[in-house]
Amino acid sequence: SNPDMMILCEVGGEAPLLELDVGAWLCLNTICNNKEMPPLEQIRKENTQDLLKMMDCYHIRSMMDKNYNDALEDIPKDHWYHDPSTNEFETLNGIESETCAIQFLARDMIDAEYPVKFSNMEGELTKIGEQFRYLGTLSFLGRCQMSGENKKETFRDVYTSSFKSLHTGTQALQWKHMWLDLDNDGNVSVAKECDV
Repeated sequence: SNPDMMILCEVGGEAPLLELDVGAWLCLNTICNNKEMPPLEQIRKENTQDLLKMMDCYHIRSMMDKNYNDALEDIPKDHWYHDPSTNEFETLNGIESETCAIQFLARDMIDAEYPVKFSNMEGELTKIGEQFRYLGTLSFLGRCQMSGENKKETFRDVYTSSFKSLHTGTQALQWKHMWLDLDNDGNVSVAKECDV
């Protein structure tokens, strides 16, 4: 390993651009504030603690633990686990999953001295952290409830009036047409209109 090198990469989370930005701030804060890198043993201990916390998050664990994922795949298809219309599904896949996903990002925001904080030092979500979790939950559940009947429907076509800017509160606009029917300017292409 090279202690003089930092690596910034996408980690596959729910908000990749935000995660990269926070990661860049974390690198910058380490460089500019001349913070000492913790000893290797401390880094390993913290990484182990993070991995153990991740094992409590079912969606993360299912990606890390093949046996756990296999057990999830064995759940009967008529179980609530597969039914996005149930409260249990919404709680497990929405609220609990988003809470798990946000806790590591929120901690990095504090360590990076990022201008927006999703939690306080005790790990309790701030108002904007709660809003971010809520938007993530809405987005995930909207994708799960896509009917699949329209083959052109993508996650970009999922819409709820609750989609709002975290910073300004401005409500998102709904596309007038299906995402795949739009050209680069947001208009329906002539070929699509004529069904050519």
